[in-house]
Amino acid sequence: YADDLFVKSRLLKVYDKPSRRSSIVSVIPRGEMVQSMRKIQGMYIQIKYQNTSGWVVKHSLTRDLPSKTDRVQIFRSDESIKEKAQKNASSINI
Repeated sequence: YADDLFVKSRLLKVYDKPSRRSSIVSVIPRGEMVQSMRKIQGMYIQIKYQNTSGWVVKHSLTRDLPSKTDRVQIFRSDESIKEKAQKNASSINI
């Protein structure tokens, strides 16, 4: 039988074999539920997602549904960059 786990990384690559050098068979978005097939090889775990099965890095999964507030900010808006620049400029003493 299988365990239900959730994707905690932003996008999870599913590999054909337990290696990053193998082909990617699917990409699963954060928060999606996958089934662990309870087969582990090194840092990889075999999973099933919808009609696809493959291998993922096991630390990318969690038993708890990731909250929406745990987002990682990759890009900043122009406004936040301007605000930070103004704040840094106003704190320079000459």
